Amino acid sequence: MKTTVIILFSVLSVGHRYANATEGSCITSTDTTGTCQLINNCDQLSGVLKKLSFPEFVRLYGGCGSDIDGNTRICCPVDTVRVGLSCDPPAEFLEGLGCVRPVAEEMTWLEARDNCRNLGGNVITGLQTEMHLRQLRTHFIRVFHLSNKPHVWVGVQGGVYIGGKGEKPPGYYWFPGHPKEGGSECAFVDLQDETPSLGEAVCSEKKLPSFCFFQVY
Repeated sequence: MKTTVIILFSVLSVGHRYANATEGSCITSTDTTGTCQLINNCDQLSGVLKKLSFPEFVRLYGGCGSDIDGNTRICCPVDTVRVGLSCDPPAEFLEGLGCVRPVAEEMTWLEARDNCRNLGGNVITGLQTEMHLRQLRTHFIRVFHLSNKPHVWVGVQGGVYIGGKGEKPPGYYWFPGHPKEGGSECAFVDLQDETPSLGEAVCSEKKLPSFCFFQVY
């Protein structure tokens, strides 16, 4: 009974946040914009729902209230909407991350960021689970043809994700001693280990491959 009450409260409270968006645009709790859709029309979230508890799913993707037919709608992030999806090779669509493109050319982090922006995206952010890191390794480690230390730039500077509101990768992602307190260095992911870790290097000096992220519609 207690669990049922908690779930119901979560649904009602989150649904209230999006009550003015039964159709059209909305925003998830992670500040990712989306569109209000039926769960069956948001293919990628059906997989996410199997991995998360219901209250956690509601917290992340909320509800847009009910439509005129009484159907509950969820806030489907734009990077998971399958309609008109265009994510051409060498990019791949990864669950929970969206369209990710590996860039094998070695650049400084600043150059990599500008390159991703010129391509219409940005250096990848939103790496919130170990599954995200493992997906990058599984799908792309062979692309780079790297040897002992396959390091690839990601969208973290000074220990926080770029373009956000100060969100940080989980502390256990990092190599020991990182991120440096008060530092401004940029992060790379080490794809060598089965569960990759994050390290830091000077943004304007070290040259590495990179991951670009694109929202697809």
